[in-house]
Amino acid sequence: MKSIYQSLAKAKAKFPSIKKESANPYYKSKYADLQTILEAVEKPLLDEGILIMSACRESSVITSLVHIETGEVIDSVYQLTPGLNAQGKGSEITYARRYQIQCLLNLVAEDDDGNQA
Repeated sequence: MKSIYQSLAKAKAKFPSIKKESANPYYKSKYADLQTILEAVEKPLLDEGILIMSACRESSVITSLVHIETGEVIDSVYQLTPGLNAQGKGSEITYARRYQIQCLLNLVAEDDDGNQA
């Protein structure tokens, strides 16, 4: 597992700060959406030979960091809530992927305390 961690450390050094630009009206809060996170991290990861992969299996979302050269993998598994309709399941999958990537990469989205407004 040494290779994936070395490549991950190099990629993380290249990550820009991630801004919370999406609004959650229900909780009156801001967050970094999945697209914003992926735009910030995918290129630096790929430049260091790491892919982000997500798959739905049975009642789980599995998000993985895969080291292309060695095949080393770091996984995160998120159990989906049973009984959701298709729209609810789609929302939960997006939520799971966003939080899994943040967790796997130890990311914190930057909060500007309203200074942009």
